[in-house]
Amino acid sequence: MTKSGWYLLVPAAFFFTLNVCLADSLSFAVITGAHFALLVLLFLFFRTVDLNRVLPLIVATVSGLLFTYGILQKTLFFPRYLDLIREGNDELSRTIAIRIQSGRVFTIFTLPTLYAIVCAVLIVFTLHFLIRNKGMARLGWIFLLLAGIINLLLTQSFGGVIYLAAGTLAYLFFSGILTARVLAPTLMALFLFLFAITGLRFSEAQRLDPARLRLSNWQQAARLVAQNPLFGIGLGNYAADVSTVTRKNEARSIFAHNALLQEVAETGLLFNLFLVMLLWRYRHRIRPPSVRLSSHHLAVLVMLAIYNLIDIGTYFFAAGFLLVIALSQVYRRHSPPAARWLIPALPLALILVITSASGDALQDGRILLSRQQLSEATDAFATSLKWNPWNAAAHLGMAQVHLLNKHLDAAADAANRALEIQPGAPYGHFLLSRVRLDQERFQDALYHAERAVQRRPAHAPYARWRQSMQTIFNHEKTAGSN
Repeated sequence: MTKSGWYLLVPAAFFFTLNVCLADSLSFAVITGAHFALLVLLFLFFRTVDLNRVLPLIVATVSGLLFTYGILQKTLFFPRYLDLIREGNDELSRTIAIRIQSGRVFTIFTLPTLYAIVCAVLIVFTLHFLIRNKGMARLGWIFLLLAGIINLLLTQSFGGVIYLAAGTLAYLFFSGILTARVLAPTLMALFLFLFAITGLRFSEAQRLDPARLRLSNWQQAARLVAQNPLFGIGLGNYAADVSTVTRKNEARSIFAHNALLQEVAETGLLFNLFLVMLLWRYRHRIRPPSVRLSSHHLAVLVMLAIYNLIDIGTYFFAAGFLLVIALSQVYRRHSPPAARWLIPALPLALILVITSASGDALQDGRILLSRQQLSEATDAFATSLKWNPWNAAAHLGMAQVHLLNKHLDAAADAANRALEIQPGAPYGHFLLSRVRLDQERFQDALYHAERAVQRRPAHAPYARWRQSMQTIFNHEKTAGSN
C-alpha cells in the first residue's frame, strides 16, 4: 500500500476541474481559484521563514497605523464624509450616509466585521509581546493594547467579542498562564466588553438581527448544497446563485457567513471528501511540535476557525493571509527560505490586484451613475473593463448608461456581454428586458423578465416587472390577432 497520501489529490483535482467546467461563470471560478492558490503558495513559502524575530516589529507597526487610523476615522473622517455626502440626494449616497452614521469603523477594510477579526488577532499578538517583554518596552505594548481594544469597540462587532474572548482564553491556556486567579478578571473584562457592544447596538441585539441573518444564510447555503451536492455550483459562484434559493422575508447576503458551508456549496461533496481523506491520512502530523512556543499562533488559529464558522472567513484575503501566517509558523519547516514558491505566486497576486482595481473603478462608476453623471460614469465603467474585460457588473453599468441615453443597441450589446460572462445574473436579464421593451420586442422582453424572476424569485420589483411584461405581451398578441 502506498505510504504517502498525496495520491488522493489526483481524484480531488479531477473533481475540482469538473467543478470549474460546470460553473456558470468561469471568471468567478478563475478569480476565486487564484485567491486560494495564492494563499497556498504563500503558506509554502512562509513555513520556511522564521517570522518570530521580525513579528514584534511588524505587529507594532501595523497595529500602530491601523489603530491610529481607526480612531481618526471615527473622530475626524466620518464627520467630514457626512458633510460631503449630504450634497448628494441619490439613493447610494443615502446608503453610504447610513453606514457612516452607524459609527462602525472599518479603516482600510471593506467591512467592520473583517476589521474586527484583524483587530482581535493584533490584540492577541500584542498581549503576547506585552507578557514576554520587560521594562519600558511594556509601555508601548500597553498603549497598543488599549488602542486595539478601543478600535475593536468602535467596530461594534458582536463577532469581535467572540473572537477576542476565544483568542484570549486560548492564548492563556496554550501558554500555561490560565489559572483560576487569572480566569476571573479575564472573564469580567470580556463580559464588560460584550455589554458595551450590546449597548451600542441595543436595537439590533434586541431583535437578534445578527443571529437571524446567519441562520437565514446557513439555510440558503444548505439549499444550494442540496441542489447540486456532488459537484457543487462552481467555485466562486455562490454570490450569483444564492438568490435562486432565497425565500421571501429571509435575510439576504451574497455570502453564506460560514466559509465551510459556502466552500462545500461551491465545490461539492466529492472534492471535499478527498480533502478530508487526505487530512485523515496525515492526522498524526496535525499536533504542533511545541504548544507553548506557538501559543499566540495557535490562539489566532482558534479565532480564525470561529470566524470561518460564523462569517466569511478566508474568502477575504486579509483573513486568509492571517491564517497563512499562523499556520506557517505553527508547522514551520526548518530549512532555507523557499523563494521558488513566490515565482508562481506573482502572477496570481497580479490577477487579484487587477481584479481589485477593476472593482474600485466599478464602485466609482456606480456612485457617479446614481448621481446621474452619465459621462463620468461611462469613463469609470470603461476603466473597470480595461482592467478586467470579464467584469460582468461593469458591463451592466455600461448597459444602464446606454439605456438612459436611449442607445438601445449599445445597451443590448452590453447586457448580452454581461450575460455571456455571468449567464444567471438576474439584473442582466432585467436590464435586457427593459431594452427589448423599448425596442418593441415584446416576446424577448417577457422571456428575460421571467429569467430575472427565476434567478431571484423573492425580489418583488422583478415580479412586478414580469407581470407588466405579461400584460403588455398579451395585449400586443391580442391586438396582432385582431
